[in-house]
Amino acid sequence: MGWFEYIYEIDWQEDGVPYIAPFDIDTLKAYGIEADLDKQAWKEWLSKWRSHAAQSRKDIFTKRNQRFLYFIDGRKKIYSKVLLKGGVVGVFVEVLAGTVEWSLQRGIQVMFDTVSPPRGRRYFIVVDDIKENVDEELPDKIVLLPGEMEFQVVYIDGEERIDDTILQLMVELEKEEIKDIANKVAGDDVAIIWDGSLMALGEEYIYSNVPLVGFNRYMAMRYMPREVESIYDILYDLDVAERTPLFGITGFHENLSLVSSYIRLIKPEEEQPATIRGIALFETLHNSDNIPATLTELYDFLALMLPRLSTSAPFGQGTETLFPLLAAQGNLVHYFIPREYVAYLITKEVMNTRQKKD
Repeated sequence: MGWFEYIYEIDWQEDGVPYIAPFDIDTLKAYGIEADLDKQAWKEWLSKWRSHAAQSRKDIFTKRNQRFLYFIDGRKKIYSKVLLKGGVVGVFVEVLAGTVEWSLQRGIQVMFDTVSPPRGRRYFIVVDDIKENVDEELPDKIVLLPGEMEFQVVYIDGEERIDDTILQLMVELEKEEIKDIANKVAGDDVAIIWDGSLMALGEEYIYSNVPLVGFNRYMAMRYMPREVESIYDILYDLDVAERTPLFGITGFHENLSLVSSYIRLIKPEEEQPATIRGIALFETLHNSDNIPATLTELYDFLALMLPRLSTSAPFGQGTETLFPLLAAQGNLVHYFIPREYVAYLITKEVMNTRQKKD
């Protein structure tokens, strides 16, 4: 850890909100699946859907319902931000990903514990300017406790890339979790729900044995094609536990498409008249010419069931979220190391290195 003799400031303040680059909506196209992309067509479809929703509720809320949902999410924690010689910035960070199982009979079951801990990675993210300020060969890992606390070194081209890099590393870990769960569970009554947009995923995330559903809690307006934006007014008509007709999105990948639907999960009582806050976008990834007919049943189930698992996000964010995701996040946080202890180990290593050189 000789190159860390140049640390002259340690700061373990909280990280800011990561930046997510928007998609170029000009390349995207939308098409109707259950109804044409037209306000009147969507209103007529919604009226018919409401008429058979009562029977669907009877079929769903029964002891015979054996559907299982697997919710996947991740957490990140910045342990320490360091300033090296030449004003070069680096951060010690850990990312975790875990899964929570939900069923009508068993409720929420966390699928990780101290014996089988959640998937995790530790990184030291540093601006690559450090290579110009250190003569010695730089290590692949920063070892604070051999075999117990090691941080893989990741180089970035500018300090402004730190937040985005942490987000990408966490998403990559969540994608590993998705693949692992998809290999473990299967059946007609199984689905995986991931807290994120599927547009950035590839064909290897299309599973024949279990559908992967993307949950976008921020309305996903950043990447909606113009054809969908033009009929957003219909979303004001959605009541809790209602959805829009399915529609497809293409143009983000040569051979893939998204099948999407808006679902109202919550309706904030303090907001009158009705707003579109509390509505989330759900999406599944498919080969463009192979869209399963069973999606209608799946989205009906999500529309009728998920509002019972929904709440406003804590800490004043005011957005919609799902209790199983809160369970995953809340349990993951217990697997992080105390920030002060990591800062102590960093300081100890730096002081030991300086004493050896003296």
